[in-house]
Amino acid sequence: MAHKLWLIFISTGLLLITMPFQCTSKLCPDEDFPIKPFHGSCRVEPGETLCLVCPINKSTSYVVWTRNGKLLFRGGHQVAEGNYILNDCHSILKSLEFSNVGIDQHHKEFTCSSNQTSRVRSKFIVEIEAQTALHIQEIKNGSFGDNTFVKTRSEIMLKCVLQKAFGNVTLTWTINGTDNGVYEQVHYYEDNLKGTYISKIRYRSNGGSDNVTCRSSGPYIRDETASWLFEASVPDKDARESPKAIIIVIALLVVCGVVVGLYCFQKKRKYRFSHQTKNFFIKKRKKNTQTLKQ
Repeated sequence: MAHKLWLIFISTGLLLITMPFQCTSKLCPDEDFPIKPFHGSCRVEPGETLCLVCPINKSTSYVVWTRNGKLLFRGGHQVAEGNYILNDCHSILKSLEFSNVGIDQHHKEFTCSSNQTSRVRSKFIVEIEAQTALHIQEIKNGSFGDNTFVKTRSEIMLKCVLQKAFGNVTLTWTINGTDNGVYEQVHYYEDNLKGTYISKIRYRSNGGSDNVTCRSSGPYIRDETASWLFEASVPDKDARESPKAIIIVIALLVVCGVVVGLYCFQKKRKYRFSHQTKNFFIKKRKKNTQTLKQ
């Protein structure tokens, strides 16, 4: 008896270690050897290969697979159209594999059940979700950033770029939490499924701090948010105060000019009066001298 248990233990261990799995398939549930029934979502990117694993051993009776409540496989016989492969992506358990997953599989519900009991062992809901990348970029110099100093009343062209997305995508701009709507968008596809979406905005700084945000949303992507904080720069503050300083300097120069002018005018007038008085006495003295000689 002990000898048999030892052989079973060794054979089971070797089987678990050496069992092959297709590395190109994404398992759902994400377990090497799922024994318990599974009821949940299977998230997969567009174009991937998905392997649904039913917790029923291959050596047992055949399995019934359904899609959205309609019969798909009964045993080894496919009764509905579709590009599916049966019992090939898992070496021990019953499985259903389909490659190049597209939008048509989104929110589709698959079930597997034993033909003997007709009880659903596992329920799979396929969720198509692209792993996207979102960022805000300045168009002029192509820079990225989280915190930037800008001059008041200056304008900057920004673009929101969403990569590796597909389907109907919306890019929404907000400034300080205020919805600024969806701006004109362009998109192009890198391949048959995934593409790049771009939305542009003209940002104008009015002083202070502005938090510019771009949010992406769509039925086949995870909602993401990218932000860029713009703050009024210190030179910009000096620039706002510089006209006042210039006016003050000009006023001081005018006042100084007036004071100097008045001083020069008074001095010149005093000099002229002194000169005239001196000439008057000189003439009078000459006249008195001439009178005495006569």
